[in-house]
Amino acid sequence: DERELKRERRKQSNRESARRSRLRKQ
Repeated sequence: DERELKRERRKQSNRESARRSRLRKQ
Protein backbone atom coordinates (compact mmCIF):
# COMPACT_ATOMS: atom_id res chain seq x y z
CA ASP A 1 0.00 0.00 0.00
CA GLU A 2 1.37 3.40 -0.97
CA ARG A 3 0.03 5.04 2.17
CA GLU A 4 1.94 2.57 4.33
CA LEU A 5 5.11 3.21 2.38
CA LYS A 6 4.80 6.97 2.84
CA ARG A 7 4.25 6.51 6.56
CA GLU A 8 7.37 4.34 6.82
CA ARG A 9 9.41 6.88 4.90
CA ARG A 10 8.18 9.72 7.11
CA LYS A 11 9.06 7.70 10.21
CA GLN A 12 12.55 7.18 8.82
CA SER A 13 13.05 10.87 8.02
CA ASN A 14 11.71 11.81 11.45
CA ARG A 15 14.28 9.55 13.08
CA GLU A 16 17.03 11.06 10.93
CA SER A 17 16.07 14.66 11.78
CA ALA A 18 15.78 13.77 15.47
CA ARG A 19 19.27 12.31 15.43
CA ARG A 20 20.57 15.41 13.67
CA SER A 21 19.00 17.80 16.19
CA ARG A 22 20.37 15.69 19.04
CA LEU A 23 23.85 15.89 17.55
CA ARG A 24 23.51 19.64 17.12
CA LYS A 25 22.54 20.09 20.78
CA GLN A 26 25.69 18.41 22.08
